[in-house]
Amino acid sequence: MSTAADPVVRAANAQRRAAHPGASVWVAASAGSGKTKVLVDRVLRLLLSGTPPHRILCLTYTKAAAAVMRERVDRRLATWAVCSEADLVGVLTELHGAPPDRETLRAARRLFGAVIDAPDGPRFATLHAFCQSLLKRFPAEAGIAPHFDLMDDAEQRHLLHEAREHVLLQAQSDEALRHAIGTLVEYVDETRFADLIAKAMSGRAKLRSMVGAAGGIGSYLSALDRRLGVDSGETEEDIVRAACRDQAFDGG
Repeated sequence: MSTAADPVVRAANAQRRAAHPGASVWVAASAGSGKTKVLVDRVLRLLLSGTPPHRILCLTYTKAAAAVMRERVDRRLATWAVCSEADLVGVLTELHGAPPDRETLRAARRLFGAVIDAPDGPRFATLHAFCQSLLKRFPAEAGIAPHFDLMDDAEQRHLLHEAREHVLLQAQSDEALRHAIGTLVEYVDETRFADLIAKAMSGRAKLRSMVGAAGGIGSYLSALDRRLGVDSGETEEDIVRAACRDQAFDGG
């Protein structure tokens, strides 16, 4: 006989508390431990409590996870609609931790049809898709062009390649740019140069923020020199020579 001290019973009770519609809960657990089950149970309990399907929004990191949740909710509701009363009582007792009343049983039977007929819910989407939907609804407030579209990975790679080629051509007539690129190619080959540019592009928001906070690229480079304890006019040889002086070591 299972008791409250049984680890399986404790885990089931913890999952049931996390799935309670009235609780605000953070769940942290390893893969395969039942996080998706808790989320599905929470959606089911929200529906059973009378929450309209279109008021339920579930956000995930991946499209696959969103599809899994959608499929599990639909499958559970479809089962409730056709299973025997004894089976339904058992399932709902496990879900709530207490036997259901007659009204809950009737509501559970009707939920599958209600969700199928609801055009806008429950919604299962990725965080990126949700943010994109908000931007499409409020483009002016976000400062972007209406009817925008997202680039796919292939288009991003193509445009990045074109931009890189444009910069390399521009370096032929821009002394400062040519010097900067020349410095880079001393340390990386052609393949790594492309990877380095791609990494810089992926972190451009952070770079722009750091440079902006310093008051411009010149101020940022000066702050970087101070942070590293070097002078802007020093060469690599100067820094190595200074580090090799007797005074640079602890003589004790």
